[in-house]
Amino acid sequence: MKVFAILLILTAWPGGLLPGQVATEANRRLESAEGRQRLIEVLSKPERVERLRARKLVKELGLRPGDTVVDLGTGAGILLPLLAAAVGPAGTVIAQDIHQDYLDAAQKMAGQAGIENLRLVLGTERSPNLEPGVADVIVTVDAYHHFNYPEEMLAGIRAALKPGGRFAVLDYYPEGFREPGHIRAGKEEFIEEIEAAGFRLIADKEHVPEKQYLIIFTPK
Repeated sequence: MKVFAILLILTAWPGGLLPGQVATEANRRLESAEGRQRLIEVLSKPERVERLRARKLVKELGLRPGDTVVDLGTGAGILLPLLAAAVGPAGTVIAQDIHQDYLDAAQKMAGQAGIENLRLVLGTERSPNLEPGVADVIVTVDAYHHFNYPEEMLAGIRAALKPGGRFAVLDYYPEGFREPGHIRAGKEEFIEEIEAAGFRLIADKEHVPEKQYLIIFTPK
């Protein structure tokens, strides 16, 4: 009877996942400083800009001069120069991550690119630690599937957006990722999860065919 009850709970949650600690496999390499350093080396490679089709992504975000944009889960900060160019000197770029060594790498990247309108924010697994109403756009690239506590994170993201702001998620199709089990759910499950947190889907686009998609939301 107890096993049956547990199965009912699992199947009732989107994608068969529980609301806490759902990204265990994806986060395994992030648990040690050595693992994160190896990932920083991979994430900071210049060719990643083209592999991510980052210029196409930034265009899809519809950023305007003077906007405040948050790179949520910035990693090595590879997207920061393009975001800074899009919002211009009157805008603000916020690099957010839950690991200080990632923020250090992002700050180094920004310094090399001559970005002066940058803020760094250290979040937690449960909160982005962003001020209410601070952002026009929040974008997370290849990071949403790492959220261990999506319900709590999404509440913080929603609160941080200005009225009419946008939350963009670029992520992998599970079947298009090289490591089975790494991506905790598929696109439809993520859409359902985000909409349940008070967002409305406004765009659903194929970004890299059969590999990555881009979904964009606004608070309801």
